Formats: sequence, structure tokens, C-alpha cells
Amino acid sequence: MAKNEDDVDLYCARLTAPLVDTVLEEVIAKAEKFLETRIESEEIQENSLFIIGSKSSGKTTFAVDVFELTDEEVRQTLTLEYFCAIKFAEDRITQKLTNIWELAGGTIYGSVLNTIKEPTKLSAAIFLDLSSPTTLWHTAVSSLEIYRKYIETRCKGIKEQKVSESIKDKNWIKPFPIPLYIIGGKYDLFQELDPEPKRVICQFLRYLAHSNYAFLFFYSNKLTSVARTAKEIVNHKFFGALKTYKAQYDYNKPLLVPAGEDSFESIEGKKNLDEIPSIQKYKEQLQSYFNQDEGCGMKYRENPRYNTNYKEPKIDYMRNEKDDVLDKLLREKEMEISLKLNKKNKKETTVAKGTE
Repeated sequence: MAKNEDDVDLYCARLTAPLVDTVLEEVIAKAEKFLETRIESEEIQENSLFIIGSKSSGKTTFAVDVFELTDEEVRQTLTLEYFCAIKFAEDRITQKLTNIWELAGGTIYGSVLNTIKEPTKLSAAIFLDLSSPTTLWHTAVSSLEIYRKYIETRCKGIKEQKVSESIKDKNWIKPFPIPLYIIGGKYDLFQELDPEPKRVICQFLRYLAHSNYAFLFFYSNKLTSVARTAKEIVNHKFFGALKTYKAQYDYNKPLLVPAGEDSFESIEGKKNLDEIPSIQKYKEQLQSYFNQDEGCGMKYRENPRYNTNYKEPKIDYMRNEKDDVLDKLLREKEMEISLKLNKKNKKETTVAKGTE
């Protein structure tokens, strides 16, 4: 696996994000651990996941729980957080590695993602707070916009998803460029809503997921069975485990609808539709029960670091110096680990030949 300057930029993300005063030693220690694990195994398959969505909706809890990051502490994310999850595949030889970036603050700091160069095999997750129905529309639409802008600027050579020819609605689905997951968090609170509002929310989310060729499922760390199912999905999709979950379309239960396994007829509850409803219809239905919070509908804030109208030569110089120091330290550490492993491998080879 190539070890190049892109790896360094991934760890610089936390340093370059606004409002974050990250301790350099902490980031270096985390990077060292990751690099050492990565170099030690030649059989590593790598992929990546972005998580953005509703503010204070439990995104960090979700990542730590379903990816079983036992060494990580669940704490408030200031702007951008990085996690690394590694598991052995079914063959017990190949290691599966997932880089996870979680964006905090709702969707107002979406431009922070641009500090991350194109990751390997990127997937995207939109995490929605089911206990706050008034924010569903804005969070969903803004998150899609953030991801599309990132893909346009950072993933220009990406091989986009295609809808399977066997799917009935293939002509009406506009697949999202990369694998997309729509996750409804705080399901334990959502299930207490009255049946009709629940139906309207689930109908909206099913339409949103199906029209974008996305995987939809609900999550709660307070309900064991729901959390376990979320882990099964993650283990299957990111670590190659066998598929053990089943689709669930009943709005009285936690939804679980894999990409391409829904239909507009099923969502509408009608057969032989003359035309496919627009997303506007579902927004109006949401609005009839929950006044959608347009106050949070402002476009996400641009990172002032990249705005030429806010140049601060002295601060910019110090910022660049700090990034250069981290860059140098990471490269030196990676080289040091590589040399140690090479010496170890040569020694083991010599001993093995001597015993033949």
C-alpha cells in the first residue's frame, strides 16, 4: 500500500480545522499508532467514511459504538474528529481498515471537509436526529450539498455508482456518486411519537434514500437490538462479515432498507403510479406536522482560512509552520518504523535459513 503525502494530510485535518486547538503531541501519537499498524501488515484493505448531520445527535457515540472503538473516549467534537477502525476479515489474514471522519456543529462547517484529500474508497453517512423532526429537511438537504461539493472538488476521478438494471425504479433513481448511508439516530425517542407523524417521517426518509440509491437504517445506543443490527450492517459493509440483517419497512419498527431494495410504489402505498412524486411533496407533509426550522437553513459557513479576504500573514505563517512540523515528524516516524520492520524481517529470515 502506498504511503505518501496524502496520509499526512489526513492527520493534518484536525489541525487545519477552524476553532480547534489540537495538542500536537496527541495527534502525532494517534498518527504513530495508525502508521505502525498499517506498515506491519501487507494484507490491509482500506476504506473511508465521512459522518455529518444533526448537531448533538450522537454521531460520535454511533462511531465509537458500531465500529467498536473501545480505546476511544466519547467526547464533544469541536469541529472535526478522526477515528481508525481495524478488524480481521473472515480469512483471518487480511485486515480491513476504515478511516472515519466526523464533522461536528451540524452542517455549518461543511467546508472543513476540504482539508481532507480524496480518501480511499470513500462512503458518506448522513446522521439525522429523529427526536428533532423540525430539523430533518434542512439537515438532509444541506448534508447532501456538502458531500456533492466535496466530491466535485476532491474526488474528480471517482468511479460513480450505477443503479442495477434489475431495479424496477432504475429510470427514476439518481444514484449518489459514492455509497451513501442515511442513519436515523435516537430511535428510542422517536418510537414514542404518534403513529401518523412517524409514518410521515419514515415516508420522507425512505423517499430520500431510494431516490439517492442510499442505505437507510435507524440507530439507538439505548436499545440493544437496534444497536446490534447497526453493528451487523457496519461489519458487513466495511469489514466483509456475512450479511445477517433483514430489510424492515414497517414504520412502527426501526427501518432498515438497503440501497435499491425499496420502490416508489411501496413508499407511496400505491400500485401502478402514473408519475413519481417529487421531494417537495414530502417536505410539505413534514411541514404539516413539524414546522421545518428554516432558521438553520443558512448555507454552511466557509472556512475563513481559505478566504483571501481574511488574510492574516503572521497567523497564516505560524499555521503553515505548525503543519510543516507535523508533516516532517510523521514522515520521520514512518521511515523509522519501516526501518525497524525491515531489520526485524531480515533477522527472522536469517534465523530461518540457519535452521534449514
